[in-house]
Amino acid sequence: MSASNEKKKKLGKHSFNALFKVFLKTGKRRLIFTVLTSIIVFTLLTTFLMSWYSYQYKSFMDHIENRDDWRQDNMLSIRINDVSLSYFEQNSNYFDLAVNEAMEFIDEKAPDLVKSYTPVMTAGFLNFQNISESDYNVTELLGIGGEPISLLPQCLIEGKIPENTHEILYLPSNRSKPLYAVNDTIHLKNSDFLFSEVQNFTVVGILDNLLNVFYKAGFSSDILVRNYYNHYFPDEGDETYQYADTFITTSQYLSQIVTNYVLYQGNINIKIDLDYQITSSNIRNLNKLHDEFVSVQFSFNDFQYLPSYIDSFCYDLLNEIIMFQSKWTFKTVLVFASGIPLIFLFALICTETFHIGDHEKMSKFKLIKVHGLEFKTLRRMLFLENLLVSTIGLTAGFSLGLLFGYFASIGMGSTNFGNYFTVLAEPVIIVAVVALFVALSFVGFIIENSLAKKSAQTTAEMYKRKRRKFIRKVFSTQEFIILMPGLVLIAIGYVGMMFSFMFYMLPGRIFESLQVTFMFLMSVGALLVISSIFILFSRIVRLLWQAIGKFSWKKRKSYFTLSLKHLSIYNTNYTRSILAMFMICLAITPGLIVKRSVNEHVPLETNLTMGYSDILVSKWDIQNQQIIGNISDIEGVELVTGVTTMSLFDSNEYQRFERGFDITILSIHNVSEYKQIINQSILEKTHYSIEDIEQLENNMTFMMSTKFAKEKKYDEHEIFLSTKFTSPTYEPYEMIYVNSFDYFPLLRRQSTNFYSRYYDRYSLVVSNLTLSQLIPKLSYSTNAYGDHNLLVKISDTGNATVICETIESFGLSTVIKDELEQSMFLQIDDFFIVFFVIIAIIAMLALVFFGYITAKNIYAYRLRIIESEYQVGAQRKQIWGSFTIEFALIIFIPLIISTVVNSLLVNSVLGTLLNVKENFTKFDPWLPFWLTLLIIILCLVLIISGWIVEIIHRVNKYRPIKQE
Repeated sequence: MSASNEKKKKLGKHSFNALFKVFLKTGKRRLIFTVLTSIIVFTLLTTFLMSWYSYQYKSFMDHIENRDDWRQDNMLSIRINDVSLSYFEQNSNYFDLAVNEAMEFIDEKAPDLVKSYTPVMTAGFLNFQNISESDYNVTELLGIGGEPISLLPQCLIEGKIPENTHEILYLPSNRSKPLYAVNDTIHLKNSDFLFSEVQNFTVVGILDNLLNVFYKAGFSSDILVRNYYNHYFPDEGDETYQYADTFITTSQYLSQIVTNYVLYQGNINIKIDLDYQITSSNIRNLNKLHDEFVSVQFSFNDFQYLPSYIDSFCYDLLNEIIMFQSKWTFKTVLVFASGIPLIFLFALICTETFHIGDHEKMSKFKLIKVHGLEFKTLRRMLFLENLLVSTIGLTAGFSLGLLFGYFASIGMGSTNFGNYFTVLAEPVIIVAVVALFVALSFVGFIIENSLAKKSAQTTAEMYKRKRRKFIRKVFSTQEFIILMPGLVLIAIGYVGMMFSFMFYMLPGRIFESLQVTFMFLMSVGALLVISSIFILFSRIVRLLWQAIGKFSWKKRKSYFTLSLKHLSIYNTNYTRSILAMFMICLAITPGLIVKRSVNEHVPLETNLTMGYSDILVSKWDIQNQQIIGNISDIEGVELVTGVTTMSLFDSNEYQRFERGFDITILSIHNVSEYKQIINQSILEKTHYSIEDIEQLENNMTFMMSTKFAKEKKYDEHEIFLSTKFTSPTYEPYEMIYVNSFDYFPLLRRQSTNFYSRYYDRYSLVVSNLTLSQLIPKLSYSTNAYGDHNLLVKISDTGNATVICETIESFGLSTVIKDELEQSMFLQIDDFFIVFFVIIAIIAMLALVFFGYITAKNIYAYRLRIIESEYQVGAQRKQIWGSFTIEFALIIFIPLIISTVVNSLLVNSVLGTLLNVKENFTKFDPWLPFWLTLLIIILCLVLIISGWIVEIIHRVNKYRPIKQE
């Protein structure tokens, strides 16, 4: 019996395999197309993920290069406070052993991370100028260890190197007024008790230029940094003592000094400053390094020489890792948000791929059912088919993605062959690829399984479904299931963003983490909401044309109206194309405008920052008028003029005004000179003219920011009372309104926030004479701050670099316009520019693809209609022509809606995504009306090109059914 069952089992397995092969062969063309699409999707996903995480290496290196040198960043790497004296009493060489243990621990966790290190030991004492007096100050003895000891002779300007524990070196904080000289004696007490022990030390050498000597030799110049005021006594509470001059010896001598005291009660600290070298292996383990070093810092450790609790371990590196991870997470959220159209495209392409040949599959399923095949066997074949497609797509697409991602990474200069494949260790890549594999396998199976169930429906069931009420045709549970979670996520993200400001001052970058988290939630919510809206719009557009088709057929009989009437038949094929049109236009536009938008915004932002001058001299002392003449005498300088930016703020706590205010006033010192500096091309894009600026020469005239002027409905030459911001105890000035401005050079853009509704926020431009009369009348409660700058215009032959060097020799800071513009361009995230261009290219190809697939599906479902039209004498070009017009009309409305929505989204998010500076003017993407029309036409042409190639081919290939 068992042998018979085994035979039947083998026979059944053989029959299933044979039937499955036949099943695949009958849909060979569809299967090949599906496999190719699967490979393309896996290739694109893998290429993006590999290049993105390879780009992380370059991003971190850029982040590190933009920071200060590790050796002079005013931060210490390792800080161990209040080291127990017993450690030194037990081992005279304790300091060196502890430092070596710390460096061995770092080398174990991250080999080759440290290029060099500078170890020091400090001990605090009370320094009495006269032992009989009670006045003292806190004195720190600094013991230098390791190789840097050999550099001390180079820093000596007088005296010698200490030869015993009672000889010390003196590094004065003020070289011109030193407090001690060679052979002076200082008295250091171990506590402030009356009978505390005092030891005498002799200054045997004076040091100078210590930090520069150390830095040039490759060691730290931060060893004298005191990140905080040390508490001399552990139980002193909040009482602090500030250090003055520094006394230096060797770490070995300092260890002996503290142990020579009978009862030492001061602080003993060990500090090490590291010079890091970031390698590809280290950068791949950023998270691991962060966790390892944090665990040392905030937990009790089992070290042999180091204390069990360490205050700060690799603090400077941890700080940079946290800052980078915050920026990187934020940038990843932005990539996700900007890639929403691309995500939709992938989803639609995959869905459309699974719908290829639906009509033929329906016929095949019905035929299989007629021959008695069980439904569970059919379902098994469908699952294996989709599993096979996904497996081939994963294998081939992942391999191609690795190759393309490598070349993309090389193009971005972000990797080399040695570290590229270490990116595969990122869990996100494996999870994303596996998730796509599962999604393709099961989504395809679900779609085909539902199609197989539909093929088994009776005629009565199909008729009942078509007779659904109109409200059920417009709305379905599908979009509401997507909409509600989206709204909830947006609400949580928005409220969380508001409340996250409560954690602004907390340590550990909690604020940035919360901000990124809530932004991510809002992005996911926006994705779901947009999906729901577009699904609903797609259904409404389809039903609209369906109604138009029925109405037009009643009014007039033609091939075109007949084609529109047929929209009621198999109209779901159009729904996916309509939905694709909504998203594809969103994906195309940014890639077409991003480069031009950046090239227009950055020069404008630069000129507004510079006041349209060639050189901006900042932090000018307005009392030093002579400096203007000195700069004017420099060869190549054509003109110098001054401006003042005054900030006024009053919360109206004392109810002296109608409302609180936050006002920025730009004062032009010499209007006639200023007119020669400002570039008049800026006036072509603003609401004001050179004549308006000339009117500022009249006393008490002003220009105002456009938004506030519109709110108050100011007209030209209208009177504005200065009591809006001057004290009501004085007689107000009658100020004359000249004109408004959207943006003005050197006037920062006042962005609105949650609290701005309680204040009047606006900007004014006045002459220096007007401002000088207003300032004395400000209220005592008003916070006023002035910033004075000089605008320098140079001749065509002037050398900006040489002129700046001369100006800086006067003790002033300068900015060159060309250098500022170049730095602004460097801050633009090139990855996003390339990313948007690639998305645009993919979207254009997707348009052709959707046109092709829609034509293929529509032809299959409309075959009977084509037969009837052909029988009544319709020519082939009339058939495919009417179909094409029908298709163009259906996708035209989604194109218009998508373009309008796209312009709003681009204006609101593109600047943030590109990381452009918006200090003086808001980023305004380049999107003229003619370009909008061009994008609509381009999208229409691309999708119609894919459509028309397939529909003409199909219709011309059609052969009428022969009648017997």
